[in-house]
Amino acid sequence: MKTLKEADVQPLDLLLFSGTDGVSATIRFVEQRRLGRGDYSHAGLAVTRDVLDLPFLEPGRIYVWESTMTAKRGFLSNYTDRIANAELPDDGHDPEITFGVQLRDLELVIPGYEIGGGKVGWSAYRGERPHVDETRRHLKDLHDEYGHSPYTADLVDVFAACYPATLKVADFFDKVENRVVHFRNHLREKIGKPADRVDADHHMFCSEWVATVYKRLGIIDVPDPRLAAPTTFLVKTDLFAEPVPLEPEPEPAQER
Repeated sequence: MKTLKEADVQPLDLLLFSGTDGVSATIRFVEQRRLGRGDYSHAGLAVTRDVLDLPFLEPGRIYVWESTMTAKRGFLSNYTDRIANAELPDDGHDPEITFGVQLRDLELVIPGYEIGGGKVGWSAYRGERPHVDETRRHLKDLHDEYGHSPYTADLVDVFAACYPATLKVADFFDKVENRVVHFRNHLREKIGKPADRVDADHHMFCSEWVATVYKRLGIIDVPDPRLAAPTTFLVKTDLFAEPVPLEPEPEPAQER
């Protein structure tokens, strides 16, 4: 195991997580059956201000860019690590819950996961990295387009990552959802209110989001990012090192 200070985490490295809840257990079970590896149930990727120049990111700190649920307070916070999204909405209001693509301080996330009995793994990217200017351009575009995308609401989409045969069923539900979204937004525009929903193409499962970023950067060739499960990056490619477990920094010794 390594602490974050001991690990040489670089932007675009893969970050993997394993929780203790029933959803995590189900994802790991399905991955083990279909991919032969089920030790991680959630995925994100490492970014810094150097490659994603957003004003709320602190220089020198490492963030995990992921699609997940976070809650600092309230009932649902009992089912999260309570580490909030680093980005506040435009109105400055600190939301109770963020359910979708977000950026979180990795140094805070690691102990948050450990307290809940989970684990965090760092998998270094071993391929050729895009030029930093190209990376910045693509990541900024991705943030503009998907930076606030909600988590996948359709569980069929989630299982399609391991069972591609269900993708047609997922497509059907996505089309139905899109019709409802477009109709609702049309009605809101008629009464002078802004659209408040996005189509199904902008809903992101955790590993779908990671695959979307890697595909945009040309790092991996994924025909459909929806077919990526958290451990797919380890099983289907040789671009990522075996995950190294990350542990919190030790508490400073108290003076006597």
